[in-house]
Amino acid sequence: MKKLTLVVLLILLCVTVYAQEPDFDHWVFAPAVVKSHPALTPTPTPTITPTPWRPPPTPMPTCDCSGDVYNCVDFNTQAEAQACFDYCMQVVGYDIHKLDRDADGIACERLP
Repeated sequence: MKKLTLVVLLILLCVTVYAQEPDFDHWVFAPAVVKSHPALTPTPTPTITPTPWRPPPTPMPTCDCSGDVYNCVDFNTQAEAQACFDYCMQVVGYDIHKLDRDADGIACERLP
């Protein structure tokens, strides 16, 4: 029994001394040592999946924006005039038909 105890102590001493060697990381027991310490396990970093770029949707044409071709009397409702106004603002960038005389963003305010 004493012989067995001495052999075990000698093995433990050898393992301890060998573990302090600079090239210990390639030793056979190194992976078991790393796995037994959760603090040494690297935390995974989340991966970010880029979303593909898509151009903004092209608005559906609601009226002709090539020139000043409409007046408020050409529309039945304020909503129709507003749709044309909003569309042309997106297409040409200004009130091409002059449907918003007071420049408050609301076209043909007198229409029902």
